[in-house]
Amino acid sequence: MCRDHYEPIHGARGITGYIQSGIKPAIAKTLLFDEHATGTIHISYDASAQTIFIDTASLEKREAHAG
Repeated sequence: MCRDHYEPIHGARGITGYIQSGIKPAIAKTLLFDEHATGTIHISYDASAQTIFIDTASLEKREAHAG
């Protein structure tokens, strides 16, 4: 994510702008509208698609699938 959104001319401002315009709204939307969002929110970034993914599965659900 840093390589994709860092611009030498602007410094790290491109990264913070991406967080404010991409990640924060996605988290807020998930918390407000996903009734199944419990536990820990995991955020991952797909560099090839330059997109973020938010996983809201609760820890209990993860352990149930692992066991």
